[in-house]
This record gives sequence, structure tokens and C-alpha cells, in this order.
Amino acid sequence: MSVAQDHFAAKWVGASGGEIPPNSFLEGDYAIGRGHFKDGLHIGYVDKGREGLVIGWGGKEEFLREYEVLTGDKSHFHWVECSGTCRPQSNFIPLKGGHEAETNKELYIAKAEHNGKIRIGKAGQAANWVKASGGKVPPISFWEGDYAIGRGHFKGGIHIGYVDKDRKGLVISWGGKEEILRDYEVLTGDKSYFHWVERSGTCNPQSFTPLKGGHEANKNEELYIAKMEHNGKIRIGKVGPDWQSMAYGLDGVEYAASNYFVLAIKNNSRQMDPLLEIN
Repeated sequence: MSVAQDHFAAKWVGASGGEIPPNSFLEGDYAIGRGHFKDGLHIGYVDKGREGLVIGWGGKEEFLREYEVLTGDKSHFHWVECSGTCRPQSNFIPLKGGHEAETNKELYIAKAEHNGKIRIGKAGQAANWVKASGGKVPPISFWEGDYAIGRGHFKGGIHIGYVDKDRKGLVISWGGKEEILRDYEVLTGDKSYFHWVERSGTCNPQSFTPLKGGHEANKNEELYIAKMEHNGKIRIGKVGPDWQSMAYGLDGVEYAASNYFVLAIKNNSRQMDPLLEIN
């Protein structure tokens, strides 16, 4: 699921050896840059003294002689302060900066202050929805028991369920029945940013931040990712903010469970890092 966007007022210009082209986006002593490394496109800062682009990867600083520099009109952009998990979907539109080796995982332009100097780096979403079909599951999927968390379009809504490899599709529930979808999306990313919140009866998400998974046909009612245990196996389904129970599909039927868990974003007290956003 793509969130970031390109913009007419910004252009990436090739450079090398510490060079900085005209109209570059400068933050403190450094220009914003990006470069190819380990099959990804990673964001960092141009250091003239070291004659290259400084990025971070795999717990280390890396140095690239050839890179691209962000240029254009900065008046079309501003910095958005973030804390912990980056959640741009509902709050802002980040400027597209790069991607991990898995091209579905976007990277955004971020900055922070370190020892009195601004440093430029990257931030990414902790979770992404990746298209799949026929029971296939992409790498780094969110698994619960024997099944990966998925969602799919059905009857005008986006409904949450679980991928069943044997049945070659996504199992969801709708209108009292179990439904199988051949084409769907699978939740991927870093599970360490999330946790399961136990609920009984009404979901009441005011006390925690659920990860939005889908919506009903009218798009006014969000659907969250829920799980429970049925006959010794974990089943994944959906729950709305005011529902009295979660719903999931099994054996041709839509089941309801009043005791369940909702996937939520962890509260994180990490230092706030601003992201570059489109005005």
C-alpha cells in the first residue's frame, strides 16, 4: 500500500563526491540525499568534507560516493513531528524518499538532532499490506498460529481474515457466511511495534490505538484486526469500534466471539523525529 507521493516541486538530481547541486534542500550543514545500497534506496545526508552521502543500514553507518540530492522549492513542504511508530495514513502525506530492498516498504525523509547538529535519515511504516493470491504469503508476514493476517475487497468493503494455503485464498466472514477470496492483501512488516489488547464485549478503542485493517461498504465504519481461539486454533477476523464481538469465518459460517484480542500499536516513548511532508 503506497502512502508517500512524488511532487512537482521536488526533484532528485544525481551527484557524487560531496557535490551539492543548486536549489538543494538543506537542513543545517547538510543536504538531503539518497542512494542505492543492498537493493534498496536509502536516505541520508551529503557530507562535503567526506565527499559523499552518509546513510544508516544494518546497524552501521555506510558511505556512498554516488547519490541523488533533493532539489526544488521547499515552500511546498513542511516537517511533521512524530513519536514512535510512523503512521502517515490518516495524518499526513510524506514525500516519497526511498524504499527497502522489498520495494513495497516505503522509506520517508526524517531528521533529528544529534549532539547539536541536524542529521538526516529515514523512517518507514512498521506495517504494509502486500498483494497476494491463491493462498500465497509474502515474506515478513504477520502470522498468528497457522495463518497469516490478510484482508480483501468484498461487497464494497475491505474485510479482514486469514490466509489458508490449503484452500488457496483468504477466509473472511460476511452476512452470516464464510467467504473465500482468491485475491487479497497480507499484512507484513515489523511485529515488534504492535501488541494484542484483550477485549470483552464492546471494542472501545479509546484506551488504545488499534491498527486500522479495513472498513465496511459505507467507509464510515473502520474495521480492526482481531483474533481468538476456536477448537485449539487461532482464527483471525474483524471487529468494529462499537461491536459487541469480533466476527470470523469458519466451516461456511460467520462466527462471533465476545472475548477476543485486537491488534494495536504500542505506545512508544522514543525521541520525536520530524518527517518531510507535502503541504
